[in-house]
Amino acid sequence: MSDSGMSFLSAHFPWEWISLLIIGSVALAIGSFLNVVIYRLPLVLERKTQAEARQILRIDIPSHTRFDLAFPRSHCPECNGVILPRHNIPLVSWFILRGKCFVCSRTIPLRYPLIEGATCILAFLTISIWGYSISSLLYFVFLASLLALLVIDAQTNLLPDQITLPLMWLGLLASYQSVDTSTFPAPMSSIVGAIIGYGSLWLINQVFKLVRGQNGMGNGDFKLVAALGAWLGWQALPTVILISSILGLSYALFQIRLGKLSKKQAIPFGPFLSIGGCVTLIGIDFVTIFFSH
Repeated sequence: MSDSGMSFLSAHFPWEWISLLIIGSVALAIGSFLNVVIYRLPLVLERKTQAEARQILRIDIPSHTRFDLAFPRSHCPECNGVILPRHNIPLVSWFILRGKCFVCSRTIPLRYPLIEGATCILAFLTISIWGYSISSLLYFVFLASLLALLVIDAQTNLLPDQITLPLMWLGLLASYQSVDTSTFPAPMSSIVGAIIGYGSLWLINQVFKLVRGQNGMGNGDFKLVAALGAWLGWQALPTVILISSILGLSYALFQIRLGKLSKKQAIPFGPFLSIGGCVTLIGIDFVTIFFSH
């Protein structure tokens, strides 16, 4: 190798690794925040609903300490012990503590490092596809939101409006970048996608309700598909619905086979919609990159 080639590598190679290290660290921190959202947001909404119900029924509302995404500080849900900063380093602390609370030695759920690690992988994945760009940042937000919705719905059967609606509006705003680039769907495709996404599942649910006398899906599912339509365009919705339906049906049949689910028992559809949206987005862009080269 020539001296010029060696000097080029020495000048660029370290900076590439440094940038990836910084991005990975930021992504792990965001994953840690997603864990907070996943755990606390459903509880915040539950407390708000209970307070509103008591107010309507004119029941005395007992005073509660502040509880939101920022307060109280991170603590163990078992012993309420405050987690020290050195024990709150994303992913690293879980391995150092061997998956146990420093105060009470209770097992820390594996979900926490998995979410942090998955968020980091999503960051590297978006960079590998869209490079260091605004598109990459926006799609990272999209995929990270889907990850949070997947876990929340799987655990609580809830798709919070606080995530689905801002995600839909952000997708509609991001589509205007397609005026200059082909990264996002055209604005009209995004708008139609949001409308068809919501309307198609609403219509399917109405038919199901007429036949079975009960809802087959929740309003959160409609809003999530509207968000997927805004981000991916209406053309991608059949693929998203097909993948989601196959995954959901396969999961339900498998659980029924194991005797863990009855034929009349409902399962959350949000996780499969999230996976369908993620697979569709990545699949579309991998195909686009492949044929462009």
